[in-house]
Amino acid sequence: MSSWSFEGTLLDDLGIVTLVSDSFKTLKRRGGNMLIPQRDGRIFTRKYYEQRTMTLGLEITEDSLTALETAIDTVKALFGESELGTLSETLEDLTVRTLEVEQTGDLDPTRVSPLCVKMLLEFVAPDPFFRGSALVTDTHTIDASPKTYTLTNPGTVYERNPKITLTGPLNNVTITNLINGVSISYNAAIASPRVVTIQSTNGEFTATDDLGTNVIGNVSHAGDSTLFVLKKGANPLSVVDSVATTGTIKIEYYPPYL
Repeated sequence: MSSWSFEGTLLDDLGIVTLVSDSFKTLKRRGGNMLIPQRDGRIFTRKYYEQRTMTLGLEITEDSLTALETAIDTVKALFGESELGTLSETLEDLTVRTLEVEQTGDLDPTRVSPLCVKMLLEFVAPDPFFRGSALVTDTHTIDASPKTYTLTNPGTVYERNPKITLTGPLNNVTITNLINGVSISYNAAIASPRVVTIQSTNGEFTATDDLGTNVIGNVSHAGDSTLFVLKKGANPLSVVDSVATTGTIKIEYYPPYL
């Protein structure tokens, strides 16, 4: 059975985890197909995953009322912050997946016996995907145009916000995912040894060079509302560049899991 921790504290050290509300569920999706008047059926539109809500049950049993009250205070202190914290699941094979969550419930404690209390830990994860603990890092030298290679996403769902690092010399470089047609371009020259980093930070797309200059105006993309998308499994990529000598492209992300 998986074990759970929050902000580095193992929940089994506080009590017994008795319930995991969505351990085998997939996520709800939002959106609907488009209705066109005087036409049969509807037109398919892409659906998006909703934020994740989940519940863990925790049973605390102590040898005295004093110890029980102390344990409950420890739980309140652990979950009392009104901000995101890291919920970690350690699987049977000892791999770890993490989720950034907010504890939103009131614990709803129920006394089972004078020295035993059950409570509910209710979480909301704005980013609904669990993340693997091993960073995927894929780097290639763009010494041909087009340069083709395959990047494998080991997660169980698509990655829509990888970090992309471009190291010069590169010029008008475009990365295209051939499996879904999504592409991202940097429409300017990057001299050696300059570096441009493109990523999403708190929902905002940013592009900065290693001198601290904002260069997001040089970035364009097509095929999706986000900058770049990697489907689960193998992603054949094609890179075109006007220089194609010793510049590199690095793509990084923590694998996403439903």
